[in-house]
Amino acid sequence: MEPKPPKLMKIEDYNWWRNRFEGWVKAFAPESWLKLKYKYTEPVKEGGELVNEKEFIEIDVKNLVAENKMITLLHQSVREDIISLLENEKTTKGLWEALERKCLGSAEIIKNKKKLLRKE
Repeated sequence: MEPKPPKLMKIEDYNWWRNRFEGWVKAFAPESWLKLKYKYTEPVKEGGELVNEKEFIEIDVKNLVAENKMITLLHQSVREDIISLLENEKTTKGLWEALERKCLGSAEIIKNKKKLLRKE
C-alpha cells in the first residue's frame, strides 16, 4: 500500500507542501506529474475536431488516466476550502497554477514582496 500524499492545510504552508507533494507524485505517479508539467491536451483529428471515445487510442487513454489521477491527487492533497476557490480550473496545469497564484500571489505581488524585503 502506497503512502498518502502530503496535505496542504494552510495557504502559508504552500512552499513546504509543494516540495513534498512534487517529490511524492514523482515517486508514486510520475505519468501524472508529466501531465501537470507539460499540460494535458485532448486528442484532436487533423481537421481540428475532438476525437470521439471510439477513436481514442491506447496512448490517449493513458494520458487521460494520468490527467484525471493528478486532478484527484490535487483534490485529495489540498484542504477542501482552499481547493473550492479554484473550481473553475479543468486541467491539472491550470489547477496547479491557480493554486500557486492563490498561495503565493501574482508575479507582481511576489516582485513587490522581494523589493520590500531588500529595503528592510
